[in-house]
Amino acid sequence: MIFKHSLLFLFCSFFSFYIVGQQLSTIDYLDATHYEIHVNDIDFQDQTISASTTVTLTPVGIPADLITLELLGISDMDVTAVYVDDVLLPVWIRTDSTVRFTMDPPLQPGDTIDVKLNYHGKPFHEAGGGCHVS
Repeated sequence: MIFKHSLLFLFCSFFSFYIVGQQLSTIDYLDATHYEIHVNDIDFQDQTISASTTVTLTPVGIPADLITLELLGISDMDVTAVYVDDVLLPVWIRTDSTVRFTMDPPLQPGDTIDVKLNYHGKPFHEAGGGCHVS
């Protein structure tokens, strides 16, 4: 039970989202209104997990044509798929700590989308927090 609570804390605390508007620098213009986290598999021997996180997003104030998701806390894990409203995105970009994709047409203020990331690997761990598999 402690493990499940640690995972929830891990993903809610470190899975951060922000948006880049057409003419704006990196500023927070995206409201995350709901998170849904599923741990699909735990490999205790290898200390890895397979999971997905879905977040409901809506832009605030300006249309959103480029969405950048920061992978704080899971940046060392492999992102295997990105979905928008249950549709697999064929094109998305992964950097060391982000996943980026475009919206065409741009997402308008007040509209919502569900973005789902599938990922696996060794979760964030440090002496004072993170995810401990034992």
